[in-house]
Amino acid sequence: MTDIEELRTTEAHVYDGPGRELRREQLHLQGPQTEEVLLDVVACGVCHTDLHLLKEEIAFPHPAVARP
Repeated sequence: MTDIEELRTTEAHVYDGPGRELRREQLHLQGPQTEEVLLDVVACGVCHTDLHLLKEEIAFPHPAVARP
């Protein structure tokens, strides 16, 4: 089982706006609030919306955390 303190940081890909590459960043997470749970995600996929974002086919506020 993973220690709860290790789960309070995560690696994320941050979108800084059109024409800029995603940058990898270590983010610090808050602990779970009332009626929330903290999950240890070991893998994830890319949403097609993320691809539209990167191809600048949709507007999106930034900075934002992309899911790849």
